[in-house]
Amino acid sequence: MERDIQKKRKQRRRKKSSAAPLLVIFAMLLVIASGAAVWVIRYAPTTEHGSLSSYYTQRREDEACVVLNGQYLEPTEEESVYGRFIDGNFYLEYSFIKEHLDDGYVYDGTEGVLRYATDSQIVTTTLGATTYDVEGQQMPAVGTILQPEGDTVYILVDFLTNYTDITYYVYTDPYRIVVETAGYEKTEATLRRNAAVRRFGGPKSLILEDGVQGEKVSVLEDYGKWVCVLTERGTIGCVMDRQLKDKTTTTTPVKLQGRTYIHKHLDGKVNLVWHQVTNQSANARLPELLDATSGVNVVSPTWFQLSDDFGNINNLTASDYIATCHSRGIQVWALVSNIEVKVDEESVLNVTSHRDNLVNNLISACTSAGIDGINVDFEALSGSCKNGYIQFIRELSIACERADLYLSVDNYPPADHNLFYNRSVQADYADYVILMAYDEHNATTEPGSTASLPFVQEAVTKTLEEVPADQLVMALPFYTRVWTQDASGIGCSAQAMKKTSEYLAEHGASASWDNGTAQNYAEFMDGDTKVMIWVEDVASLNEKMKVGQQNQLAGLGFWKLGLESPEVWPTIAQYTN
Repeated sequence: MERDIQKKRKQRRRKKSSAAPLLVIFAMLLVIASGAAVWVIRYAPTTEHGSLSSYYTQRREDEACVVLNGQYLEPTEEESVYGRFIDGNFYLEYSFIKEHLDDGYVYDGTEGVLRYATDSQIVTTTLGATTYDVEGQQMPAVGTILQPEGDTVYILVDFLTNYTDITYYVYTDPYRIVVETAGYEKTEATLRRNAAVRRFGGPKSLILEDGVQGEKVSVLEDYGKWVCVLTERGTIGCVMDRQLKDKTTTTTPVKLQGRTYIHKHLDGKVNLVWHQVTNQSANARLPELLDATSGVNVVSPTWFQLSDDFGNINNLTASDYIATCHSRGIQVWALVSNIEVKVDEESVLNVTSHRDNLVNNLISACTSAGIDGINVDFEALSGSCKNGYIQFIRELSIACERADLYLSVDNYPPADHNLFYNRSVQADYADYVILMAYDEHNATTEPGSTASLPFVQEAVTKTLEEVPADQLVMALPFYTRVWTQDASGIGCSAQAMKKTSEYLAEHGASASWDNGTAQNYAEFMDGDTKVMIWVEDVASLNEKMKVGQQNQLAGLGFWKLGLESPEVWPTIAQYTN
């Protein structure tokens, strides 16, 4: 009996000892399984797909998201959507086009007209049209060209490709327009094998597209192990860098023929002087005034003034005046101004029919009188006129070229508040751009020089950033200002150059050279009034004219005929002959 009991105990011990290894193995398997589960959860790539709408957000059903040169551009809440899909066609918003693609399109919301000027042609289309006019010839489009909405308009993308050098691709679900500008450089690569294109870099990011071996992608950004790509199907997402091969740099091709802007230039340097003419009788003084000059080859009389809001002009032309100039080998470039009569420049420049009327009136007046050119002097314009103004220069230029007229445009020294005058576009279309390098100080400022040397130097340097030297004419003043300061405040009055010496002599004052401004400076007391004059004379003009010579500018201009001292002309000749 006792022996049997001991035997059973041994059997139980053997059973217990044989179960222990199994428990250890089971525990190890649990640990491995748990670790594998953790690894899968943490590291294994997800196969879950996400919607493209997680990347491309649409505020409205017909919105087409826009990718420009590899960058997805998303409008703010305050902006109109950049692209739309309407009646089977894709459109881009007007201000988006002007900012990112081509500033040449000018839309007139008053008359519903879109204009575009090439180097030699004017293109026109209107709301509702499926054709566009090119110098009288009707050209078909694939759909309605303009789609208005509120204060803006959307333009058919296919139409844009006629004049703006872009390549574009379109996609649906969601609507997308991928645009590349000519000359855009990008890195292209090929998928080594099928690859998930994920929303973000990382294996757990949702899949936006299943990339197929051999497909081309554009590499947008390199994050190291992951890169951001744009696929042939218009998806922006991430793949691992090792999944790419054959990386190469490519450039979006130029499809449109380059433009050639033709400029008429005088033989030699321009030596222009403006002649202020406010009535017909003022024309009669020309011979007397010219007799006191030498070397002048262009006179610009202030003959044309805007007379209303519709593009009509006052005209002070005189045939005898033109004959006198031509008999002396001098050209006449009639000036058109917006200063004399108060008009609504927005109406004149932004409304297409009014702008057309102005161009036609100017060309007609010049060709009928035998005038040689037009000088545009539109001052103190509002930024709201910027599109209409520069379109006026484009359209007037094309008309001048056909009429064999010179076109010159007057400009302030560049500053933040007048950059919309767009001197670089002026230089494309106008024959000459004239820099009015004066009025550094005036009645609205503190006392100072009318045109100090540093002011002129800076004005020329900044203008040359936009205008070629062989088109830039530097204009200088034949006047100065007499500044007064007393208990009541500061005042100033214009003083002709030829009168300054006499004025100083009458007051027993003299001027001495100021190196800072490079001109003579006089300061004296007239009773209780302090008088200050930064003198413009031969010496000061000579220093400024050196700036034109050093920069090889196209010539010189002067405001205005009759204010100069006779002795300035031999000095001017040194820089214009």
